[in-house]
Amino acid sequence: MLTFVSCVKQPTEAEHTNQKPKAFLWIFPNNEDSLSLGISKQHIHWWGEDRDGFVVGFLVSVGNSLTTGEMIYRTKNDSIISFPLLMELDTFQVYVRAIDNHLKEQLIDGAVVRKINSPLMYYWDKNNDSLFDGNDIKLLSLPNAIGEISKQKFPVVNTPPSVSFEINSANTRVQPPETTFTVATFSWTGSDADGNNTITHYEIALNDSSSSNWVSLDSSATMVTLYVPRSISDNTNGTVNAQIKTGIYGNMRIVGEVSGLRLNDTNRIFLRAKDIAGDISKIVSLPDSGYHWYVKKPTSKLLVIEDYIASSGVNSPDSVIQFYRTIFNQIPDTPFVVGNSVRNFDFTSLRRNSGSLIPFHLDPTFILTLQLFDYVFWYAGQEPSWNTAANPLFLYAVDPASTGRILFSTAFQFSLSDPRGSVATFAPIDSVTTSDSYTITRAYSDTTVSDVAGEFPQLAFKRNNGTPTIHSQFFYRQLYPRSTARSIYGIDSIISKTNIKISPTVGVIDASNRFVFM
Repeated sequence: MLTFVSCVKQPTEAEHTNQKPKAFLWIFPNNEDSLSLGISKQHIHWWGEDRDGFVVGFLVSVGNSLTTGEMIYRTKNDSIISFPLLMELDTFQVYVRAIDNHLKEQLIDGAVVRKINSPLMYYWDKNNDSLFDGNDIKLLSLPNAIGEISKQKFPVVNTPPSVSFEINSANTRVQPPETTFTVATFSWTGSDADGNNTITHYEIALNDSSSSNWVSLDSSATMVTLYVPRSISDNTNGTVNAQIKTGIYGNMRIVGEVSGLRLNDTNRIFLRAKDIAGDISKIVSLPDSGYHWYVKKPTSKLLVIEDYIASSGVNSPDSVIQFYRTIFNQIPDTPFVVGNSVRNFDFTSLRRNSGSLIPFHLDPTFILTLQLFDYVFWYAGQEPSWNTAANPLFLYAVDPASTGRILFSTAFQFSLSDPRGSVATFAPIDSVTTSDSYTITRAYSDTTVSDVAGEFPQLAFKRNNGTPTIHSQFFYRQLYPRSTARSIYGIDSIISKTNIKISPTVGVIDASNRFVFM
């Protein structure tokens, strides 16, 4: 008898045929066309199985087809996907392929993987430029690690856009000032569940949201300024058209015109958004309930700005403005100014009603407001609104297209840090003294404020029944002009807090004779 002994050879890993992994989507419809309509942003789930190994990740692609060759590597089993809907109704495919542990290259979650068909090659497009170049990485092991495609159709219907006016730091909507001249700025944010890029344009209307009153704006226009120049408002009463401007000062352009702005009356602005499918958002409007927006027609060449904290008696805001009205009514005609053009001046306040007249967007609103006038007289108490004044006054004074002139008058506060970072940025001064020796100062009975430039009116301290007030007390700080500016007023002699007799500079004018600071 012969006996034969043999053994079975076990296949090596190289001889073993890898069983490809399989991906599954979380839904099992009767067929891939049977899903009901959904929205364009959906939470997609999947999982994978591998009989002879384990799944390390997935390649996910979304679109109308696989022709783009772009896939996103995911290590998780779900993702929020936004379908790129560009019409009222469309259908998108979701493609998922599982990758098993035969993948040798290292991929990170979110890596863009592309496929070249001839010759077949997968690569990690690290710079996402749709080309195999630079530091892109070939994925040579991927063909042996990737499974078949699992796919599902998703019919998607458009979602209307939404729009809302700008929100401030207190998380409330930014309201227009309760009273403006013929300048007002509005800002908003639009959104669309189908992607903000599907918003094609915004529309605004004034006071009447009937279909014929809407004006279309480009989708990039999310801040507009309504502006009526003096050449229009000076010759119009009632209702006018307003220019629609975009951008900030120095980089603004007119993009249209809206009708229906009421002069010397309250107004309301309406806003809505439209998307690529033609759907329209809900209409929003300003001002909100409990607020109002009154547009005042400018009538004078002069704007007086009150920057004065309330007190009582003869120094109350009402008394001070009445004092200035009396003074300006006495201005005669001169070669420099026609008195009648400034006597009945226009007025605004930075302090009354908790600053409700200050626009949220100083640039461009406040700058364009100043430019409605030939002259600006800004008077402040001991604590001027430096931040509000700085940029608008500087641009108003240097604009070569304007001839506007400024007189800024202030009484400095008791304690003043170096104001170089504020007042010296816009006024024609290099600095002011910070010494408290000048804080409380007494004038002699015959002290005058001299015209050191030799071309301006002589000034004097307040008199009682024609007699100079003895030892008038006031706040003062020495002004040091810029090298391009010059002193125009100096006090003859006063006694400082430390009983030192001094003769300081109190008035400075810039080189273009457009800005006086006192």
